[in-house]
Amino acid sequence: MTSALLILDIQKDFVLPSGRFPIAEHQMLPIISRINEVSELFHLSNLPVIYIGNEFERKQIIGNFFRNGAALKGSQGAELDDRLTRVNDIYFSKKQGNALTNTMLTNYLRNNKAKHLFIMGVFAEGCIKATAFGSIKKGFHTTVIMDGVGGGTDQKVENSFRLMAKKGISLLKSHSIVNELSLRPVK
Repeated sequence: MTSALLILDIQKDFVLPSGRFPIAEHQMLPIISRINEVSELFHLSNLPVIYIGNEFERKQIIGNFFRNGAALKGSQGAELDDRLTRVNDIYFSKKQGNALTNTMLTNYLRNNKAKHLFIMGVFAEGCIKATAFGSIKKGFHTTVIMDGVGGGTDQKVENSFRLMAKKGISLLKSHSIVNELSLRPVK
């Protein structure tokens, strides 16, 4: 079974204290560190690492109002954060919470024979949950790497994890993935 790592929305508007719609500040550096660690191991194991970012259209007026104008297409806030260590240039944009609504992404996953999606990023209560639910609906085995996920508050993150677990989504800490990938022979 081929695995792929989806890294969602590590964008300046969400992971910088000065961003337009930031996650809880104490979560920022730890999740970026975990994402960098896990993405490097996926890369060294020749498994796909896919970066995904919101690129909201200006005409999405209502959503933009509630997001405080965050991650507008072409804005600096929509750029991936500089602390994110990119292991490749595989990037897909999205305009909705569920990243798998981008058919180019789902085609890429199918073409690479991905069966198991690991998900990290922000917001637990938004795009992480929506993408995890969408992943299950599309027939992927789905794992959310908990210590690589941020949200508006710790409580929102915990509540989201409970909802995901009820839907059959696996929840693991990064050390479990690190141990598993470290023991795999490199292809």
